[in-house]
Amino acid sequence: MKQNRLRSFFIILVTLSIFLPSCNSKDRAKDIEIKDEKEFTYIHLISDSLQTPEQKAFVDRLNRIVSENTKIENNHFCLTISEDDFVKQGFPAEYYTLMKKNYEEMNNFIDSQLIEDPRKIWLDAVYEYNNRKGNR
Repeated sequence: MKQNRLRSFFIILVTLSIFLPSCNSKDRAKDIEIKDEKEFTYIHLISDSLQTPEQKAFVDRLNRIVSENTKIENNHFCLTISEDDFVKQGFPAEYYTLMKKNYEEMNNFIDSQLIEDPRKIWLDAVYEYNNRKGNR
């Protein structure tokens, strides 16, 4: 029961923080330090139904980069791509900063709930996301 609840929470956390738009994420995004104090739009926060084809392609590429460059080490999520390589892939550095912060929050949750194997939860979340993506 507890594992199912944790799995559900984790899937929601991953989905809200990386993959899908969230109503209150715009306020949270403002808390992230943005270089040059410029206005920045987090495309992944725009509802799927309002995204342009280019924005949808961007979000799909972002999701692919995240899933391909995430590993679990010592029960913690780690990005295996450097900020420079991430930016070279055509993504703004602000997204990298946001992802690092989200991973830190997920790792804190894992520690606080004493989750022993987040790998299964991650694989389930990726599987669920891929199934949703196929149903777009």
